Amino acid sequence: MVTSHYTINDYSIPLNFKQYQRKKVFKNNPKKFRDKQQLAIELINEFTPATIILIFY
Repeated sequence: MVTSHYTINDYSIPLNFKQYQRKKVFKNNPKKFRDKQQLAIELINEFTPATIILIFY
């Protein structure tokens, strides 16, 4: 499992995940295999930063 988290100080909020499967699972279709680094890059590219800032007093 490859996960992405939003971290603020000591808090970590899970945002998204992608399931990693070993290369041997894709022996019939090797073009679909993605290693953990490729999955992580996809998560980074899919990230959309928050556009609304909320301030609590």
